[in-house]
Amino acid sequence: MDFTLQVFRKFEVSRMKTQLFTFLLCALALLSCRSSKEKNPVTKSFTLSGKIQWQQHYCGGARPEPGMENPQTIPANGQKLYVRKGNLNSPTTTVVDSVIADAEGNFSITLPQGIYCFIEEWKKPLYKDPVSDRYNKYDTACYKNQYMQCDYSLGLSANTSNVNIILDRPCNWNRPCVQFSGPLPPAAPPTNRGGNQPGHQE
Repeated sequence: MDFTLQVFRKFEVSRMKTQLFTFLLCALALLSCRSSKEKNPVTKSFTLSGKIQWQQHYCGGARPEPGMENPQTIPANGQKLYVRKGNLNSPTTTVVDSVIADAEGNFSITLPQGIYCFIEEWKKPLYKDPVSDRYNKYDTACYKNQYMQCDYSLGLSANTSNVNIILDRPCNWNRPCVQFSGPLPPAAPPTNRGGNQPGHQE
């Protein structure tokens, strides 16, 4: 009888140890899961809508109609912009998405909350110094600085409303970071031949 009781007690102790060990394992698993969620919180995504426009300039040629000498803003039909994370166009940062404007210049994109940099296609590849020619002398420091800048940047969150992206389209002889020394078209307006001012970005 004593032997049977001893065996029963040993069995109960072993069973309690097993239950305690199982409980501790479950508790550790729950704590680990909670810690992982706290370190990697779920990032919300938001839909951004907006409009892309071109700001065009009268570049000479035919005599302009009244008001044509002022910059004209029109929908950027078919304009494509690439999207990187951050607020600078760093070629080491992966392009995460792109947008294309419709006939009215409208676009829409859904992205996780964060800071984003919208760029034109020429800013997507790795940077290369432009080559000067007979009429166009590039200020390479200015040009590289322009390359690094976003054409539009924003912090996307629940409070982000519609955005308006304006891309400047200067005359060929009045581009930023280029000193032009060639002939001007007839009736062309005065030009900034220094060419060292960045283009219009908004």
